[in-house]
Amino acid sequence: LPNISWQHLQKNFRFAADRMTSELRQATVVSVPNQNELGDILTFDYIKTPAPSETRSRVSYERKKNGDRYYVERAETPLIWNAGAGTWDVSPSPMWTRTPVTEEITTWAAVHFVHRGARVVTILVAQYQAGGMIQTTSYTLQTAIRTLPLYAGGT
Repeated sequence: LPNISWQHLQKNFRFAADRMTSELRQATVVSVPNQNELGDILTFDYIKTPAPSETRSRVSYERKKNGDRYYVERAETPLIWNAGAGTWDVSPSPMWTRTPVTEEITTWAAVHFVHRGARVVTILVAQYQAGGMIQTTSYTLQTAIRTLPLYAGGT
């Protein structure tokens, strides 16, 4: 394993967790993982622009691999208001935007999400080499979420 500092990994994880937390606090629904299950993908809908000109998006966070390097990717697509069904739906031709949230690292071990009640627990784990030994570091964050009501006057 290459020499990567614990502080560097923690900074990388903190940045990713802060970004996820900010959006999760605006979640209208968390669809993946299911309640009380551990998952490697987190998907939720959130309000980008509040009422009266409300716009919503579907966001997913997932671990991705590029060669021998791992990173967390954020994908987003806009939702459209379906007045007939009274729901926010993904467009028939979704336009996903994808951006990395963490740096690419070769020592990535895992990213997990647990959705339990009104909370989402995010767990990021990596290994690094220090002093000739392989070390493991993790960053765990618990985010309180509130599923917001559906605004029927959406765009």
